[in-house]
Amino acid sequence: MDEDGGNARPLWKPPQPPITLAVSPDGKQLAVTLLSRTPRIWLVGSDGRGPHPLALDWPTDAEETQGQWTPDGRRFLFNSDREGRGNVYELEKPRWFDFWKKPGAIRLTGNQLNITDATPARDSKSLYALGRMEAGAMQVFDPRAGKLVPFLGGLPASQFVVSPDRQWMVYSEYPSGHLWKSRLDGSEAVQLTDVPAWMEQWSPDGKWIAYSDWRKIYRVSADGGAPEKLMTEGDNEVIPSWSPDGKSIIFNRFDGFSQPDGLFVVDLATRKVTPMTGGEKFYIPLWSPDGRYLVAMAREPLRMVIYTAQTKQWRTLMQFDDPEGFYAWSPDSRAIYFSQTQTHAGMYRLSVPYGVRRRVSDVPDTTISNQGFVSVTADGQPAIMSHAGAEQVYSLLWK
Repeated sequence: MDEDGGNARPLWKPPQPPITLAVSPDGKQLAVTLLSRTPRIWLVGSDGRGPHPLALDWPTDAEETQGQWTPDGRRFLFNSDREGRGNVYELEKPRWFDFWKKPGAIRLTGNQLNITDATPARDSKSLYALGRMEAGAMQVFDPRAGKLVPFLGGLPASQFVVSPDRQWMVYSEYPSGHLWKSRLDGSEAVQLTDVPAWMEQWSPDGKWIAYSDWRKIYRVSADGGAPEKLMTEGDNEVIPSWSPDGKSIIFNRFDGFSQPDGLFVVDLATRKVTPMTGGEKFYIPLWSPDGRYLVAMAREPLRMVIYTAQTKQWRTLMQFDDPEGFYAWSPDSRAIYFSQTQTHAGMYRLSVPYGVRRRVSDVPDTTISNQGFVSVTADGQPAIMSHAGAEQVYSLLWK
């Protein structure tokens, strides 16, 4: 567009949504990060011609984001999670006698901190990087104090779920995301997975825990053992919730940027997946502990809907003005707790089946990192993780 905003026109229509943009110092190229399950950097001429992925020898499951040049044009930098944390890498061209090879990359940051952003200095001699020390502390609402207080000394977990017999809990340790099981007081803790596991839910008989790694849904024995992938086909499976009889799991698919495509049910005996009739436009399903209700979210208008098992009917429970956070049932199935961190920030209690909303407390700085997961204790008090880490700006010098 022109400097005054006029004469706007499409320059390039990429195959996925663009999320970052940088212009080369000579003004001839653009570096664009395209959002997908594994983001990728594309280069395109400043006139919109010749778009192509960055030529780079890089693992298919490692991100490429925030591509940019140093002001002198000598170096091309980008961010990636290739080595478990966010780091800054510099593109390295092959030596002249390896001309047939793709460029590689050299890691510039130390892999001790998660680097979330970086920018080269104007003189091209140094690099500024934003490093984040990830830490979290679970907080629970104390009705006597009327506010959130540390839960189990500030348990480093993004979410926890209490077992049906109220003797155990499982939780996603933060920031690793590994799944742990312990007594309600935190004792007898044992690690169940060595990979990230979120959205965990107990089976009605307390023998299994279902979870998602944001791509596939698994179940793992409450006594430990190898996790079992429930479905071989499909992707982006999230929000598993056990049916009241424990014979199936309802879930939805969400890739992070497109619209969820409805509710699906996997039969655990046959592994057959079928769409839930009437749930074609809903997402984030969660069965109540007593099996009487299923709640989910819907769009246009944004609202929480509730399904009554006895009548097999859906109806609106509450309308929302901002699509934030997740929710959890109270143990007696008479209420749903949810948080809002932007408009009308706070922790709320929504009665079931009448849909009366009551604000419970303020909410801490949850940040994007824990996705706003809400937990509920065995005695019915809501809990949420607060961000307890720190961010600092670091300077690195090229030699």
